Amino acid sequence: MCDPGASLPLPLRGAGQRADRATAESRGGRVPVLMYHSFSTEAAPAFRRFAMPPERFRAHLDHFDAAGYTTHTYAQLVNAFRAGTTLPGRPVVITVDDGFRDFATVGLPALTERGMTATLFVTTGCIGSTAHFLTGDGEGDRPMLGWTELAAAAGAGIEIGAHTLTHPELDRTRRAQLRTEVAKPKLMLEQRLGVPVRSLAYPYGYYNRRVRDAVENAGYTSACTVLDLACGPGDDLFALTRLTVADTIGVPALERLLTSAPSRRDIARAHAKRMVWRQVRRIGAGGPVMAAARALRDARTGRGDPAGGAR
Repeated sequence: MCDPGASLPLPLRGAGQRADRATAESRGGRVPVLMYHSFSTEAAPAFRRFAMPPERFRAHLDHFDAAGYTTHTYAQLVNAFRAGTTLPGRPVVITVDDGFRDFATVGLPALTERGMTATLFVTTGCIGSTAHFLTGDGEGDRPMLGWTELAAAAGAGIEIGAHTLTHPELDRTRRAQLRTEVAKPKLMLEQRLGVPVRSLAYPYGYYNRRVRDAVENAGYTSACTVLDLACGPGDDLFALTRLTVADTIGVPALERLLTSAPSRRDIARAHAKRMVWRQVRRIGAGGPVMAAARALRDARTGRGDPAGGAR
């Protein structure tokens, strides 16, 4: 199997076109890391924003091609940042969370047909089963990838990362459970697939210092959250930010995501919101305080929670 973290991919068809467009270097080294989940036209209302229609996903990939973007794995991005540099040209990193079976039927074929790559973060306790962690959203029966499908993805050059064992809110788990949630998936994936598993995506984007340290101690070399910001050299490699791609994001809105360049003020505001939201969750989970906070959040932003709300 090829190692998705070993070298940079070849440019996509169309790379080199529109060279006048902004590159990562011209944007302070910041790179958009996009976060997708499921590729489907069917979803319960609570999960709808995380289910990307297949035709829209293919339109996104075609836009990358036409606009001269090159796709990279998350490991390649981390390697560049660790070296104190960034990815060349017009890079984009595609990440796909959870490990739904429709990655095998929709996502992987669309990527391989275009010579593109991505990083798949897998919830290992659900492999070959269904998305038990989504029962509360009415999606507990959504099928997940099996080991054969994961092996095929790894063999096609898709980087495999971990998304914990059972998809809990890691910052609210006990110490022993936390160790299991972050360490066991890495061992499972490496033993069954024979590939290095370097990175973990925090479920829901939630983490704290204790979680970060547990991930590093488990042998990972990086981890990612959400916060809906492009990330850049000098950012914490165990808290790299990603951009949520909701189901309604068409090509024009996608291009705005790709070219977003947050100011220091934007970055500070995003991290402040994350800390406030953590306190709200501690104080009022399930109660009127939480409900009021969510209403205020939605009224102000029209978006998910400040941590990103990643599934």
